[in-house]
Amino acid sequence: MLSLCAIVLSLIAIVGCDGGGTLVALPYSDTIVETEKFYDITEYNKELFYRNDMVIDAPDPFVMQIKDGGEYDGELFLYSTSTQYMGVIGFDAWHSKDGVSWEVLPPVLVPEENGWAYERFWAPELVYDAEANREDYRAMLGKDATGKGVYFLWFSAINKYDALYYWDKNHPLYKEDAIVRDFYNNNKYRSNFCLGVAVATSPTGPFKVYTNSKYRLKDEYLSAEDAQKGIVKAYSDEVSEWLGYGIPSATNPKYELNPYFDPSKRELRSDEAFIDHYDLVDEAFEKGILTLAYSDIATIDVSPFIDPVTGDKYLYFNGMRKKDSLLLGIKLTDRFGDWTDDAQWDTLSLLTTPGYYTVGNKDLDNLSDLYEANVNEGPVTLYNKNNGKYYLTLSCNGLQNKKYSVIQAIGDTPLGPFTKLPSTDGGYVMTVDYHWDWVSGTGHHSFCEVDGELYIFYHAHRNRKVGDGNRGPNVSKVHYVDNGKGQQVLYAVPTLSLQPNFGEAAKYVNIADEAKVKVTNLKRGSNKSFLTDDLLSAFTFIDFVKETEFKKGKSKITFTFDKYRPLRSVMVYQSKLVSNGFDKINRIEFDYLSKTGAKNIAYIDDLKFDNDRFKVIYDPETGVDLDQYLGYDPEVNYDFYRGTPAAIAEFDEIKVKEVRITIDSDKPINVSEIYLLGL
Repeated sequence: MLSLCAIVLSLIAIVGCDGGGTLVALPYSDTIVETEKFYDITEYNKELFYRNDMVIDAPDPFVMQIKDGGEYDGELFLYSTSTQYMGVIGFDAWHSKDGVSWEVLPPVLVPEENGWAYERFWAPELVYDAEANREDYRAMLGKDATGKGVYFLWFSAINKYDALYYWDKNHPLYKEDAIVRDFYNNNKYRSNFCLGVAVATSPTGPFKVYTNSKYRLKDEYLSAEDAQKGIVKAYSDEVSEWLGYGIPSATNPKYELNPYFDPSKRELRSDEAFIDHYDLVDEAFEKGILTLAYSDIATIDVSPFIDPVTGDKYLYFNGMRKKDSLLLGIKLTDRFGDWTDDAQWDTLSLLTTPGYYTVGNKDLDNLSDLYEANVNEGPVTLYNKNNGKYYLTLSCNGLQNKKYSVIQAIGDTPLGPFTKLPSTDGGYVMTVDYHWDWVSGTGHHSFCEVDGELYIFYHAHRNRKVGDGNRGPNVSKVHYVDNGKGQQVLYAVPTLSLQPNFGEAAKYVNIADEAKVKVTNLKRGSNKSFLTDDLLSAFTFIDFVKETEFKKGKSKITFTFDKYRPLRSVMVYQSKLVSNGFDKINRIEFDYLSKTGAKNIAYIDDLKFDNDRFKVIYDPETGVDLDQYLGYDPEVNYDFYRGTPAAIAEFDEIKVKEVRITIDSDKPINVSEIYLLGL
């Protein structure tokens, strides 16, 4: 490999050309490195590329690009599930300019001594309301809060006050030993997760859990010891009571008036979650979502959504039951016009159930082929303005499973009904083929639009071959693609290889689609448009994402621009299967302008593809036993390329008018995509 440091654009003249120019050899780097392991972290040109090296531990990543005009405007912020082994009981956060290199921040939210949320802080998501008045949230933001612009951080956590409805012997779900079993014993983590929201004026926090009560408990009367004595909320048909302390009142010396109480906002005491079991279980039971057999439910993975059509606000969340987990959605009221609104309980809806394409139709024809393992969690909702459909994306199969994946369901309204798609029709948004040895557990996710392009941030197991709970963030570009069945579906692929930078880090971007493209030796029925559709192929079970197919022999691909364009790199992406791949690019020619303005031709000969790093010949004797997995076809060739790789040439910037790529192969080959990184 040529070191970029050694590359200077002093092109070496070879021969004269008939067109009056000079033919010169172009110094370049093929980016090939020698490593013992294919996923070893190595140096590469970060001016051009990124790679999913998962250098931080950040499960359940939520990523937002900050657009508040402040210190971090334009940067990406990542919030993740609490990593308590790092000493953070609350929420971690990082910021980045490139979406890959993350700088850790001080914890943005920590448990408050008198608050309901105290442990297992999971799956945060952020909303920024530029029009929210900070004065309305002085109880959390401080007495000096002025101006507009409030961040709302949604999350789930253990509620130390919530003993559910088990106290009331008249309740139809009451069980004599339930409180002992579910609150005080080890199983408490399943039964008393609740959903909350915290506010701050900056994405760096500090975030304070939303409360708004007329009376507040004086600090000296509530301690951690008091909480352990049973200061819990009891079930009642009419009122909520605090056992031990009673109802707050002006005459009770343990309470004082809250000077920041806002009667125009939803009233919540410090012991009350935004959505807790007290309300949720009763409503779900009444609507038939819960039955006696599934009385135990935990609420995690809350995701806010604003309908761009109506402006209405919604919350989506996971309901974990003893035997499975499902997805629920609810609309917020519009009484207050912000994120402090009450849940509109009559809209509570069951959105998905594991193992079935739709809700309420449990017949054999409705069984899902997505291998959902009784898990539907981590919901995120998108609206596609091109077809007016709502896309509910979610994770399935369980976080430690290799095939922890993101799937999609499509509906006509924010609360459905939603229908999942078969795997071959694009049911998976982000997943793995089981025989892959370089990525595992591509689950819990968020979407972030950067410079008009949509990206999915998802976590994967940092042990790439064996799934576990140690997870790092990854990012891939995502598209709406026609699946051949008249539907637009979300499509993305996990990557390990170098990929072009995006966002603020991307000085050079792909300009291949701005050129006129000509090809020779095209296989009958194939299409040159697949070379520049920005869709990378990867999955053996997907056939609606096409590769451009060439016949045996010499194939030439020509890109012609209307004017000379600055260029830094050429990337020729492999087929997804080794049987259709190539070992090298025989020649690349560039019609370029010299520093003196002369029209010359530069060339690169024998650009190697990194076979040692990315080529895998599958060995059923030593590899994964494919027979045990859904979708295995003994007729399919499972020899593959790791991580959607390309043959890459990077060089000092030159101004080009035309690029000609020649591949001479003794067998038919496929090319997935070609990127030309320029200005």
